[in-house]
Amino acid sequence: MLAKIEENCFCMWKVMLPRQKIYEIRQEEGEEFYNLSDLFERIPLVGTQAKGKMNFIILQGPMMQLITKDMGENFVELNLYNGKNIVGTQKEIMEMLQDSLQKQGCNFQNNAFLKNVDVLETLEKIVECNTDYYQSDFRYDRNILLEAAVNKEASKNFFWMSRANGVWCFPERDVYIKHTNAYNLWTFYGENQEEHVRAFFVRLKEIVDGKVRGDVLELDYQKHLDYICTRALAPTHVKVVSEKNDNSYILGYEEYISEWPLLVGKFGIEKQKTYLVENEIHLDCIAAKGRNMFWNFIQGTEVDNYIRRLEAEKLKSYGYTAGDMMLIGQGDAKTAVKNGLKCYSLNNDGTKEILLDEEDYSKAVGGKKLFGMELEEKELLQSLNQMTIPLFNHIEMQRIYEFLLQAGMENEVEQNGVLNGMIHKTECFLSWGEAVEQEVTIKEWEASQDEIIQ
Repeated sequence: MLAKIEENCFCMWKVMLPRQKIYEIRQEEGEEFYNLSDLFERIPLVGTQAKGKMNFIILQGPMMQLITKDMGENFVELNLYNGKNIVGTQKEIMEMLQDSLQKQGCNFQNNAFLKNVDVLETLEKIVECNTDYYQSDFRYDRNILLEAAVNKEASKNFFWMSRANGVWCFPERDVYIKHTNAYNLWTFYGENQEEHVRAFFVRLKEIVDGKVRGDVLELDYQKHLDYICTRALAPTHVKVVSEKNDNSYILGYEEYISEWPLLVGKFGIEKQKTYLVENEIHLDCIAAKGRNMFWNFIQGTEVDNYIRRLEAEKLKSYGYTAGDMMLIGQGDAKTAVKNGLKCYSLNNDGTKEILLDEEDYSKAVGGKKLFGMELEEKELLQSLNQMTIPLFNHIEMQRIYEFLLQAGMENEVEQNGVLNGMIHKTECFLSWGEAVEQEVTIKEWEASQDEIIQ
C-alpha cells in the first residue's frame, strides 16, 4: 500500500493480508497505469483521503492498477504491528517496490509464451539460468514429463516452478486440491522473496523425433497464488493402489489420514494415490478458469530471447549492472575453469574477479556469487559442451597448437590478434581433450575391475 506524506516523500506499507482478502481487492475496479511514475503522481496526500481508505498497487501483466478501497476506519490501528513501513523519496520507493514485486514472482511485462517448443530443453535452459542450487533435481521433472508424454491416458497439463534452490513439477489437477503435496509446495513460496520464483504452465502436445513438443506459458506467481488459495477444493476421498497386488481401494479422506498406519498393515505399502473431490466437473472448471487468467497478457517469444531476458533481470536484481558479462550457471563456470576459459565471479557492487583455478571457483560458490563470461568465451564454452567426439585427436591438436605458436613468433606483434585468439581456443580444446581421455581411462579401469570381480 502507498501513501504520500508530502511532496516527494512516500510511505510504502508492506502488510500481510489473507489470500481471500487480496483476491477481493483484485476484483475491485482501479485506475490502470503502464508507467510507475504516473501511478505515483495519482497518490493523494495524507489527510485529503477519507479515513480507512487505502491505496493498493496490483500488477496485471505489464499494467499496474491503483485500487483505492475502504478497509474500515480501524484498519490502521488493527494492523499497526502487521508488516513494516518504509519511508523514502519517490525514486527510492519505486525501486524498492519494483524489486520486491519481481522477487515475489510478479512481472512488469507480458507473460512470455513459448509456443510449440522442445519442452525439456526449454525448461533445462530456464533451470541453468534461474536455479542456483540442486539443478540435478530437474531429472525427476524430466521423468515425470516424459512418462506423461508417452502415456496416452495421462494428463498433459502441468505446473512447473524454477527457484533458487531447486525445481518442482506437478500435475495441474493436484495443485487445485488442498492438502496434497502439490498444493502445499506450490503455495509455500508466496512470501519468500529470496527464492526468485519463476512459475510456468506446461502443456504437452506430442513427441516428434524423440523430443517432447508443447507450450510453456510464464505465470504471474502471486496472482496465481491468490486464485489457488481462494478456489482450491478440499479432498473427500483417496484412491490408493497397493504395491502388494496392484489392487485399488477408495477411502474417505479423514479415514485415510487418521488410520494410515493401520491401512498399510492391512493393504500393504501404497504404490500410488489419487485425491478425489466431491465434484470433478467443478474442479475441471476451476482449472480452466485458472488457465484463462493469463492469456490476456501474453507475448510470444523465442526461447533464447526469453533466456536473455531472464539473465538480464537476474543480474540487475543481484546488483551487477556493468553490462559486460553473459550470465552462466555454476556447472558451466566449473567447466570453464577446468578448461582454461576466462570466467568471472560477479559482485553485487558491479565489480568482477577472474577465476584462476578450482579453489577460486569453490570460494565463489561458497560466497553465493553469480558467474559470468564475455560473449566470445561463452560461445567457445558452448562449443565444448556440444562436442562429444573431437574433430582432432590429442596428438593432432598438439601439433596444431605448436604450428600456431610458431606462426605467432614469426609474425609482427600487431598482426597477432587473430593468432592469439586461435591459440587460446586451441589451449582450451587441448585441456578439454585431456579431461575426456582421463574420464574414458577411468571408466575403462572401472569396467576392468567389474570384470575381475565377476
